[in-house]
Amino acid sequence: MRATACATLAVLLLLSATALAAEQVERFQQRAVLGTTRLFISSTVTTLSSAPGRERFRVTGSLAILADNVPPFHADPWSVIDAGVGSGGVITDITAIDITSARLAYLAGKPQADAVLLWMACGANCGGDSAILTYDVARHTYVVASWVRQQGWDTIPYGTFVRVEPHRDVLATHVPGPFDDCHACLPGVVPVYYAVTGEHIVDISRRFPRALAADAVAAWRAAQHESSGGDPTDREIELFRYLADACRIGSCDAAWRRLEATLPGNDTKDALARMRGAIDSGGYGNL
Repeated sequence: MRATACATLAVLLLLSATALAAEQVERFQQRAVLGTTRLFISSTVTTLSSAPGRERFRVTGSLAILADNVPPFHADPWSVIDAGVGSGGVITDITAIDITSARLAYLAGKPQADAVLLWMACGANCGGDSAILTYDVARHTYVVASWVRQQGWDTIPYGTFVRVEPHRDVLATHVPGPFDDCHACLPGVVPVYYAVTGEHIVDISRRFPRALAADAVAAWRAAQHESSGGDPTDREIELFRYLADACRIGSCDAAWRRLEATLPGNDTKDALARMRGAIDSGGYGNL
């Protein structure tokens, strides 16, 4: 009897150790200060199951924004970023997740800074997503800013940085074009600039004609380099970058003529058709 009890206890201890090993806990903290605004985020990701195809995580956390002359704001950071969290804070269909950064910037030109939250999740691929909290003067609280129009992406990609401008800051980033096969794998090459108007994230790329003109020149040179023995897909990526830049500074017709004269052949016709479809969709810098 005693031997049986000892064996049973050994099995229970083994199962308990296995469960504890499965429930790995990761804790993340993010802080940011800008002017009189302070942002604090504490989040926890608990691995409930790491078995392939049956991954399950529980996420918890707290977010606080403190600024002078406005009520303190408190929220669940996972609800703010809309990470698809289910009942009990459990999230599935991913292999990893965490909030990678928290920033403050004057994207709306208000005295209260805006909070930019970036997070990453992995599944078949790893990809980033985002949320921006902006202060609503009428409601005296922070709200999640929404995207004005769907542009083929509603996220802020990797490599995004805050560009400090005289009247309000700007989020500068690069988005993928129609020749980027894996949008989750690449940061993209087409430059885009975002700000916040009211409660909306808006594309203000056309306000930076010099930056776009310089990028168009660089893109054309890169395409010529790829033409001399490089990957045809890389050339098409750079040519679309050139086209998207040119169209946003009012030189779309001239850019099309230059492309058609430079790229004869049936393969090029297919590439031009894809470029025209992307441009006509209006998804690159308010074209």
